[in-house]
Amino acid sequence: MKLNLNYFSSAKIPNKKAHTVQILKMCDALSLKFEVKLICGYSKFKNIKKNFNLKNTFQITNIKVLKSKILNIFFKIFYLYYFKSNKETIIFTRDVHFAFFGKLFYKNIFLELHQTYLERNNLSYYFLKNLFKNKKIKIIFISKELFKIYKQKIGKPVSYIIAHDSSDDIYAERSIKNITKNRKLSVGYCGHLYKGRGMDLIIELAKKE
Repeated sequence: MKLNLNYFSSAKIPNKKAHTVQILKMCDALSLKFEVKLICGYSKFKNIKKNFNLKNTFQITNIKVLKSKILNIFFKIFYLYYFKSNKETIIFTRDVHFAFFGKLFYKNIFLELHQTYLERNNLSYYFLKNLFKNKKIKIIFISKELFKIYKQKIGKPVSYIIAHDSSDDIYAERSIKNITKNRKLSVGYCGHLYKGRGMDLIIELAKKE
């Protein structure tokens, strides 16, 4: 019998931002080993499995996401408790608040970090300092450079892994098929610009045009 895994996200899934693909693909892959429930903001988008080329089946449950940051925190605490199936249920999230307050109800918490929270006026900065010291929290860094940034500014987590972000092979196959003698492949980038995100590689490739 598969363990239950709750993927908590305060984002509306899907939306026009890149994290939509990453979150859905993560849930798709995790559903091979776990009973996955994606708990996220409401979206009217239909045919998610077909349009995002998802191979497996997992449950998507919508929650309210408010504009008020303070009220949102209370709502997150409520949802963490409400969707807890049993003591062995696992949390997986990219949201620092869900990970921090998840300690109240869950034993196994995985926090996947994609960006920096290094501003000291940001509440997430202090939450992360606490999470890094907790054995219950497994921190996932999506690149070595991101790990170096956190190690320098906050410290080394007690429990962590570096797991690089990637894309499905199907997208690479489609891109290669689109390249012909008369048609060159266009490459774009959207996202953060801190070191390690691959901008240096994109710039060098652009010079070869």
